[in-house]
Amino acid sequence: MMMRLTAVAIAAFALLASSPAGAGDRWTPFMGTWEYRRVSSRSLTGYDAEGERLELVRAGRSVAGRYFGLERTGEDGIRYTAVAVTKLALGDSGTISFVVPARSLYQRRPATLAAARGMKAVGVTRHDLVMRGRIVDGHLRLACTSDAGACPEGMMVFGKVK
Repeated sequence: MMMRLTAVAIAAFALLASSPAGAGDRWTPFMGTWEYRRVSSRSLTGYDAEGERLELVRAGRSVAGRYFGLERTGEDGIRYTAVAVTKLALGDSGTISFVVPARSLYQRRPATLAAARGMKAVGVTRHDLVMRGRIVDGHLRLACTSDAGACPEGMMVFGKVK
């Protein structure tokens, strides 16, 4: 009886230990679509009508991130970006980090990365955004740094939209 119980316990442990990389419980709170809206005194709501969007999804045995951003271009208005994030990692202390790499600029917001590939770019931004943060009180708080000062804000608080 003891031998059979031990074999079952070992098999159960092996099953748990072989969970797909990146698909563990630690990623679960981060999964979904997050949005950051910048404060705007010109808006009735006090925030921009559109915001930066981060999508974190399971991709096979790992996790992938997609960043849909806004670039404020002065007199020309707003340009849109869509790019897969790089260096996506989850730290031992529950922190998430990733890089938003160089990205093309579009006149209208792409709904997906595939849609962006089919659109004509009207420019490019080559400045990486390095994001690092954690979930606090249900919000994803990300510190943004960039060598070129290209971050929308130094601290961005994203709310989960789905």
